[in-house]
Order: sequence, then structure tokens, then C-alpha cells
Amino acid sequence: MRNIFRFSGWWLLLLLAVGMWHVSPAEARGLPEGKVVFGGEYILPAGQVLDGDLTVVGGKATIAPQAAVTGDAKIIGGTLVMKGAVEGNVTVTGGEAWIDGPVDGDVRLIGGKVHFERNAVVKGKVHVVGGGVQMMSGAQVRIFMEGPQHAFFWPWQHAHSVPIGAVDFLAHWLWRGMLAVLQALALAALAAVVFLFPDTAARRTIQKIEEAPLVAGGVGLLTVALLPIVLLALAITLLLLPLAVVLAIVAGVAALYGWVVLGLLLGERMAAVGGMGAQGAGWHPALSGAIGTFLLTLLAAALGFVPCVGWIPGFLAGALGLGAVLLVAWEAWQQKRGNPSGGGTAPVVDGASPAPPPSAE
Repeated sequence: MRNIFRFSGWWLLLLLAVGMWHVSPAEARGLPEGKVVFGGEYILPAGQVLDGDLTVVGGKATIAPQAAVTGDAKIIGGTLVMKGAVEGNVTVTGGEAWIDGPVDGDVRLIGGKVHFERNAVVKGKVHVVGGGVQMMSGAQVRIFMEGPQHAFFWPWQHAHSVPIGAVDFLAHWLWRGMLAVLQALALAALAAVVFLFPDTAARRTIQKIEEAPLVAGGVGLLTVALLPIVLLALAITLLLLPLAVVLAIVAGVAALYGWVVLGLLLGERMAAVGGMGAQGAGWHPALSGAIGTFLLTLLAAALGFVPCVGWIPGFLAGALGLGAVLLVAWEAWQQKRGNPSGGGTAPVVDGASPAPPPSAE
């Protein structure tokens, strides 16, 4: 589930960044404004120099060998193939980059994937906030990993990184554990606030999870797969950018709500096993939700440390909660369309009161 939260946050950050960044139609060579690629393909030929930044939004850019970018390279939901040089920083947000040349600045990965090829040389630091990293033998990276998240190596690649000492290794894992506990506490507090008052939507969501878990999980997975495409299509049009921002926020809220509902279900099952009655009758829903969400989040974080398991269980659980929330919202919308008045009583004609039933004699 942590990855769903980060996924929604990355795309929201992407949309806000697109709205704030200045878009310039400048061409490559000799123009200080740099180059912005929206959904297309751009090639910086060999021997050419791009003065300024190279920004790729949903497209593909190729820096040929012996070509150079004097500014930063920013990849937002797009692809960068870098055979030449970048004198600034390389930032990958929800995209993918193949680096096979020198980078004078830092490399920042925020939810995406970076491939360091054999000729990659990073003079700065590599900051991994989230996403996957591949590194071939021969790549020169001063500091391979920064921050609380770990990089993923594929088994067919030969991973190579700078050795770290035992103290740094222990500090890194303590930092990750502390962040996992803080995240669990924050989500538990959110669950306590959400379920402080009666919530019929949560009951319907739990019922949907119990009755049709495969359907709910399938809807959640389909949403996660299609949402980036829809958001990117809306963001590229620029006119629909506010709608894309709203949609990203709604999706993030739905994912969070689905997660705390799963926590409520877990807390009530724990109370029932502990002899507190059906659905945790001895516990207030706020308490059940807080305890269940805390333990669920910690369990997902603990499984994230296990090799070959990682984020998959938490991701599947998050997809299940998200799909159940969407199904409940869809059914509520359908019921509202079928009964716009919201009432089910028969109309009274001419103001007359209903006749009493005949008495038996």
C-alpha cells in the first residue's frame, strides 16, 4: 500500500509541476531556454550542445554520443536515453532513463526506473526516493543510494555499488524502520479520526471485500494500471490540467480510505478472536480502525524488507481496498440515478390520509 500512496503522490507532484513549469518552444542549439518535449520524440544529434534544461513530459528524448546538455535533464512520465553528457542534474519522476554517459550533478529518482549502463559516471549523488534501479558492472557512482527507500536489482544484471560500512548500514535500516513506524502511526491516527463517527460507507466497503474480494482486487489493479495514462492524457492537454489534479486527489483519497477500511476489518477480526464479540462489539470503531491500520501498515512495511516479496503484498492489499471503495461508490451512484428523489414511500393523493385497515368482526 505504501507504493500506492507514493504512486498517487508522485502523479500529483507531476501534475502540479507541469502546471508551474514554464513551457518554451525553443529549439536545441544555442538557445538558453532549453528544450521541452511533450508526448513526442526528440533527438540531440552527436556533436550538438543544448544550452539550458531538457524537460521530457510523456515523450522520449535521446542524447546521442558526444552530445551535451548544459543544464538539467528532467524526465516526467517519459523516457530518456542518454549516451552523451549532462552538465547539470538528472531528475526522473515517474519515468525511465538509461544513463550511459557522464552526469556532472546528481541523479534523483522519484518513482520510476533508472538504468546505469557501463559507461555511466555520476559525479554527484544518487538520490532514490522510490522506484527501481539497475546498474551494470563498470558504472561509476559515488553514492549509490540516498534516503529511506531501497533500490531494486534485477537478477540478470550485475549490480555494482560503492561499499558502505557497518555503521552506515545499521543507520540506514534503523532509519527505514523508524519511518515505517511513523507512517503506521500517522495512518492509525487518520483511521481513528475517520471512524470516530458512524460510517455506513465503511460497512458497505467491508461487505464488498468479504463478498467479492477477487472482483474488488481486479477493479483496483485495473484502476492503478489505467490511472497514469488518463492523468497523463489530461495533463498534456493543459486545459484539462485542473481536472487531472482533482482526479489524482480523488484517487489518492480513495486509496487511503480503502487502506484504513482494511485496517478496520483487521481490528474487528482481532477483537472477535479476542472474545470481544462479533465485529469487535467491545471496541469502538475508531479504536478497531486505529489498531488494525497500525498493524496492517507495519506488516506491509516488514514484508517490504523481504527479498523477492517486497512491496507486492502491500500493493495487492491496497488494490483490494481501492477496488472495494470504487465499487461501493459506483453502486451508490447507480442507486441515486435510479431513485433521484431519495424516497421510497408512495405518494399521498389529494392530501387524504391512508384509510385504516378494516376491523375484523
